Amino acid sequence: MPEKTENTRRIAKNTLFLYFRSLFSLFVSLYSSRLILQALGVDNYGIYNAVGGFVSMFWLVSGSLSTAISRFLNYEMGRKDEEKLAKVFSMSLIIMIILSAVVLLLA
Repeated sequence: MPEKTENTRRIAKNTLFLYFRSLFSLFVSLYSSRLILQALGVDNYGIYNAVGGFVSMFWLVSGSLSTAISRFLNYEMGRKDEEKLAKVFSMSLIIMIILSAVVLLLA
């Protein structure tokens, strides 16, 4: 029973810290967006947000893809199958090159 109350207290404490961190992040982002808007002006602020959106989107795709590639490479390394490891690596490299080419063409 004491372990259950300790876990409950830890969960409650972590939840409160997460709420405080979220509120702090909210206030910092609101204040910084106001400063950036004042410094850049309305038109440049819109361009800033558009470029930031594209960068965030590509970072998300790149991060997800690299995590997936790392997972498959580690799996094959754990199986100690050199042939499949080389195949996964080459396919990953081809996928990244194709994705880079598509992004460059769209840009």
